[in-house]
Amino acid sequence: MAGFWQRLFRRDERQNPVITARVERRAPTRRSAPPPARRATVHSSEYVPREEEETLLRLDANGLPNLRLVRARDRLVLEAPGRRWVNPSSPNLRRIGITVFRVRGVSHHEAAVRTGRFTPGSPVRLVREPDNEHDPSAVAVYAEKARRPAGYVNKQNAKRLARLLDAGDELVAISTRGSAAGRDGSAPVVLVTSPEILAHLQR
Repeated sequence: MAGFWQRLFRRDERQNPVITARVERRAPTRRSAPPPARRATVHSSEYVPREEEETLLRLDANGLPNLRLVRARDRLVLEAPGRRWVNPSSPNLRRIGITVFRVRGVSHHEAAVRTGRFTPGSPVRLVREPDNEHDPSAVAVYAEKARRPAGYVNKQNAKRLARLLDAGDELVAISTRGSAAGRDGSAPVVLVTSPEILAHLQR
């Protein structure tokens, strides 16, 4: 009788083989950052370390910085000798008369941001609003031919720029990062300086 059951089980195994699957657990693979040449944007790690900026940045006999504005992927960057990029938020830039900031309040001015031209290199207008109820140092940011502001200079820089504008200093501004008219994009980034320095940066 035992032989009968053994033959029956063997035949059943041949007709319905049991398949066992081996489960392996693999450690999740980390996606490394793409190499610089393939990145769509500029990363903070690509800028000169802050501690090296003071020795790198120099002014010539005319008071003009050893910098140039060059196109790097989605923006304009300030390039020092040796093709080294300076972080636009560096306080060392403000000391030599260059201010770079991200436009604030764009969520309240979406239509003006969308219709304005803020592609890198596009001229931008700064308009003082001394009667602004929220901030007497307010400086509004307009696309070149816009009738409505796209936003405002952030408070960290507004007080200083307002003081210069109120004193009659001539300042010019361009977008270093932003979208073309009719396209949605992130908040524009604007560079402000004197006409002489801007012409030197764009040489």
